[in-house]
This record gives sequence, C-alpha cells and structure tokens, in this order.
Amino acid sequence: MIEYFEICLRKLKHILSPTAWTIKFLKLSTSKEFTHRPGLILIQIDGVSRTHFHRALDGGYLPFIKSLLRQEELHEWPFYSGLPSSTPSVQGELFYGVKQGVSAFKFKDHETGRIFTMYNPGSAAKLEERLKEEGEPLLKGGSSYGNIFAGGAEESHFCVATGWETLKHLANPFRVLVISIFHLVTVLRIFFFSCLEIVFALANFIRGFLNGYSLWGVVRLHLNRILFAVFLREYITERVRMDIIRGLPIIHLNYLAYDEQAHLRGPDSGWAYLSLKAVDRCVRKIWNEAHHSMVRDYDVWIYSDHGQELVTPYSIKEGRSIQKAVEEVYSEVVPENPDEKEKVLVTARGPVGHIYLPSDLNPEMTELLATQFVAQAKIPLVLTLTKEDRVRAWTPEGAFSIPEEAHKILGENHPFLKVVTQELVHLCHHADKGTFLIMGWRKDERSISFPMEWGSHAGPGSEETHAFALLPVDCPVSPESRSYLRALDLRDASLKLLGRGKEEKLYLKKKRELPHDHLRVMSYNIHRCRGMDGSVSPERIARVIARYNPDVIALQEVARGFLPSDDLKQAERIAELLDMEHHFHVVHRVERHEQGNAILSRFPIKLMKASKLPGHSFRSFFEPRGALWVELDLGEKKVQMMNVHLSLWPHERRMQANALLSEEWLSHESCKEPVILCGDFNSLPHSPVYRKITQKLKDAQYTVNSRKHMSTWFGRYPLGCIDYIFVDGLKVKGVKVPRTKLEKNASDHLPLIADLML
Repeated sequence: MIEYFEICLRKLKHILSPTAWTIKFLKLSTSKEFTHRPGLILIQIDGVSRTHFHRALDGGYLPFIKSLLRQEELHEWPFYSGLPSSTPSVQGELFYGVKQGVSAFKFKDHETGRIFTMYNPGSAAKLEERLKEEGEPLLKGGSSYGNIFAGGAEESHFCVATGWETLKHLANPFRVLVISIFHLVTVLRIFFFSCLEIVFALANFIRGFLNGYSLWGVVRLHLNRILFAVFLREYITERVRMDIIRGLPIIHLNYLAYDEQAHLRGPDSGWAYLSLKAVDRCVRKIWNEAHHSMVRDYDVWIYSDHGQELVTPYSIKEGRSIQKAVEEVYSEVVPENPDEKEKVLVTARGPVGHIYLPSDLNPEMTELLATQFVAQAKIPLVLTLTKEDRVRAWTPEGAFSIPEEAHKILGENHPFLKVVTQELVHLCHHADKGTFLIMGWRKDERSISFPMEWGSHAGPGSEETHAFALLPVDCPVSPESRSYLRALDLRDASLKLLGRGKEEKLYLKKKRELPHDHLRVMSYNIHRCRGMDGSVSPERIARVIARYNPDVIALQEVARGFLPSDDLKQAERIAELLDMEHHFHVVHRVERHEQGNAILSRFPIKLMKASKLPGHSFRSFFEPRGALWVELDLGEKKVQMMNVHLSLWPHERRMQANALLSEEWLSHESCKEPVILCGDFNSLPHSPVYRKITQKLKDAQYTVNSRKHMSTWFGRYPLGCIDYIFVDGLKVKGVKVPRTKLEKNASDHLPLIADLML
C-alpha cells in the first residue's frame, strides 16, 4: 500500500511538474521505460580548492552538500587537477582521456600558427576535433552544460566549443515566453540575483576603471559575471532536471559562479563564498530530481576541477603589461636583427604563459635573456628546454635544474610534488610551447597573475592543483596506489558505471582482507527487487549489497518470473553480479510466479534444510512462510545459518517461532554453535516472538546498541525494526542499517548488516 501510494505521488508530481510540461512543449525525446543500467550526473563546481571547500563547509555555505557527506556516505577524495591546472586541460583528460591536451589557456598553435584562446569558440572547437582523434567521447548520448568542450554530447548548451548554438533555442520570443511562464519562480530568482549582483558590483566597477580598464571593458567584465554567476546557474539547473526526467545516460554540468567571483574578488572573498551557497541550492534540486527518477538510477558525482591562488595582478605590481615588459627586455638583450619580420609574442592568460621569440638563440643568450626576464621584467618563474632536452628554471633565488631541484621551486610540502614536477617537464616539451614558459608562482610570497585578476589558476601551486571529488562509497574508481584522484580516474569510473568500460561485472568487489574468523552478514528483504519507484531491478539490489561488501547475505521475498512475461531468476541474477554461491528455496508458487528465500555466500555453502514453516490451513489464501538452513564452510570452522520470513499474523508467527526453536531447526543435533538466525520476522522488538527467540539467541542490535534498535521498515520512511540477526557463539563487533537514497529507493526494507567474530 505504501509503495503504491508513493508511486502515485511520484506520478502526480510528474504530471504537475513545470519541467515535465516544458519537455512536452519543446517536443524533446524521452525514455519510456526503466533501464537497469545506472545513469550518471557529473557536477563540476569550478575553481574551488580543497582548502576553500572545507572552509565553505565549516562556514555554512554548503549546507546540503554537508548533509550529503553525513547522510549519504559520500567519500571525499583529494583531486589533482594536472598541469596546467585549468578547466580546458582537466576536461580534455576527463572527456577524451588526453593528459595535458592544452599547454595554457592562451597559446600559439603549432599547426596553424594562430593564437588559440580557450574562450574563443573557433579555438576550442579546433582543439576538440584533435582530442576526438585520441579517445572515445565520454558524454556520448548525453548532455553538456557550461563546459569548454562539448565532450561528444548530443546536446550541448553554453559550451565554448559549440559557440552560440544554444541561443538558437532562445531566439523564438513565443517559446521564451511560454517557458518563462512555466518557470516563473526561476525567472524571478534570476532577476533578483542579477539586480543584487549589479548593486554590489559598483565598487569593483569603480576600482576596475581606476586601475586602467576601459569603460566598456569594465561593463563587459561585470556583464560576464552576471551571465556566469546568475543566469547560467539557474538555466543549467532547470535544463539538467529536464534531462533527468528524459532519462539521458550521462550529464555533465559546470557551475562557474565561484570561479568567476574568485577571479574578480579573490578566492577567499565573501562574494565567492556566497556564490557557493547558491550553487549548493542548485545541487540539492538536481540531487532530489535524480533520486526520484522514474527512468534511471542516477549517480551524482560532485567535484572541482582545480583550485585558485590569491594573486596580485602583474600590471598593478609592475605598472605595465607583461607584453610590454618582455618586449623591453628583449630589445635590450638581443641585438636588433633587420631580417626579423615577427615580433616577440607573449600569450599569458592567468599565471601561465608562453614567450614566442622570432628567432632561435644560442645557449648563452638564452641564459642571459631568462635571467633578465626575472630581474628586470620581474617574472617569478621562467623555464625553457636546453639542448640536452633538460628543463632549466630561473627564479629570483637563482637558476635550477628540473626535476632534480623542483622541490626548491615548488616547496617540500607540495601535496603533489612528484607528479606536478613530471608534468612541469612534460609541459616544457609540449608541441605548442614557446621559447620560454613563464609562470607567476612564488613559493613563499603571494603569486602574480598576468591579466587583471585577484584569484588565478593554471600554475603548479598547492592550492590551484588541489581540488576535491565527492563520490559514493561504491564508486568504481581505481587510482592504483595513489591516495588521490585525477580526471582520468573519473573518466574510467564513469565508463565502467555506464557499461562502456572493460570490466563487465560492475558490482564485483575485492574480497575483504580479513581472517575467516570475521564474518560480515547482511539480512535484506528485497521486495521482489521492486523499488519504491515501482521499478523491478535486481541490478539495483546487487549494487546495494556490493556497496557494503558482505560475506554472506540472507535475502527474503526473492522472486522468479515476477511479471507474466518475465523469466528472470532474481537470486541467480544477483549471485551472478556479485560472483557468489547461492541457494534459493521456493516457498510460494502461483502459476509461473515463484517466491522464496535465498542465501548468497562468498564462502562454500552446504544446504542443510529448506522447507515451509507451519501455518493455518484456513488462511491458505495468504502467503505461506519458509526457512532456509545452510552450513558455511570457513575452512577450519563451520557456521550454521538460517534465513526465515515469518507470517504477518501474530498467532502464525508464534507457531513458526516455536517450530524454529524445535528439534527440526535450532535444536537439531547438527545445529551446533556458532549459529546465525536472520530474516524478516514481522515482529517489533520485545514482542512475544522476539522474546521467545532471545531466550536462546542474542539479538545483534541489542548487543551493540543497548536496547536501541535501528528501524528497517518501511524503506523511505523507516519507522520500526522487524528485521533481525540473532547469533549464538559469535561476538558482535558492529551493526549497521544503511539509510542512503539508494537503499531507501531499492526496496520497502533497509538492509541490516552485522560484523561478527567467531
């Protein structure tokens, strides 16, 4: 009844949803049936370092994400951005598997000789064409929002590489009017926050104008901030909710607000943190929509691609542009050559840039010029390749050889010293490199950025390279021996989750490295694999089980042929996905429909007994009940385990409990301790049945929690405990009832897990 009530409520919500009506109005394609393969939503919060992420959590700017870390058991991974620590480089690695596909945010392309800037649609599109030749697009069949590259998505909106294509959808006034009516609250929110941003931008407007920006430059800067921080945030959120309802397999979105505010005001500014509060609200909307999908079981992964360093603009510090400073030094050091047709070119967007010289220099002149770039032009770090293909670096402290002396430049305490050193060397070998690679990084002082900004990224700094990733505990990431992730790890895990990876068995877990005197037991009523959304999915149940990696699982309400046209054997399917042995006992059969209990184990199991439990003959129209008894072979020790599902009727339950305690079951001569009795007893704690069983066996929950029982039924709103694990001859080390969105949706019961020791 509860399940059908929730399904009806979901359908009613869908019917009344403005988002659903917008999909119909726009005539967008939708999936009609539930698919067993999970979907994936990747939320990129641009520019938030791990340090500032934790400060935002502690400061109350990310209340929903903080609740996810606590309630949904998300695992926080350190995330290494790679070098350059910028969005184009990270997305090239994530979307196409290409490390360091971009040498800087602005550079001279070695093939065409053109200047590429990653905010230029032509440059981004050309570079993405090359990336497509290297690897399979990650977002194939999905959608892409607010990114540099489209990632192979069938639908992309406000991605640099696809240019102004999105605006075609907004060019129809009638369409815009209708959609605005459907989403009136969102429109009002955009208007309110835009006005607020304009008011508080006045101080920055004046400061920018006084610091040398043109009037149009200042206006354009703040219009960009309003676009990125307000309009795009709300637009992307609503479009992603539409894509979830439609059932797209993969969605990647990028929230740019913090990154833009950090560039403008600094990464630790109050406005940058306030923008995170708005992003947190949008994440909550997407998370809730994803976990109420009628089409897919969506995973939501949240990550930041890089962090930001607090910097001083070069023009503020030195009173001239970097281009002018480099030209002055070059003209003083290098003799004038009338045959040179080209001038010195500096491409510096952020704290990383290239100097392209019109002609090659000998080693002595290269050394002299680099020294003067540091001494006169005040560039903190200058690097180039020597004839021996080695990297030489100049700083105000002197000249150094990399990789041997990288620690003297980057600092001994850099969290990614080894890998960032390797990638610094690779960057100096990049096909698009200039004669010199220049950086604003300073080890013991505030770094500089070559454009007008107070927060920057792309360099090797500990803040800009150190971000975070929040992933489910069962996310199939495999970072080898590393304690951190990078974009390539997220890519491999995404492909695996979507069924496009090399491994077929997504739910397979490594065996826990524990001696056989430890045993993790799970009891789980799987409700015929029918979730609270009405969808039947053994794959979802297998994922719930695999998430907690039990050694043996007692399943109740396991079906065969649950639907008239369905020959699926649920016990066999779940055991196959988990690579476990199993025994299934049919208790109830109606035509082609069979239902019963199952035990799955990673240890060898021997069937001891399987039969129905006593019940009243005049209540034959109710489901009969049964029990399954197996022996677990743990090597030197044997464990007797029984899985039961008792009646809804009190008198029948007492009859069945008496039978279980008799010589046919628990008092049988072969049933010697250690013994485990578990299942769905349909009895609350301290009921007559419960008291009768606890006269012989110990309740695992009672042993650990001292009279406090965790509720296991019903799934989404657990109110009472009716599932138990009783033991004899075993020590209870811990008991857990997982209550994340996945468990609450997968069945009308929550799984009960006990860690036992012989």
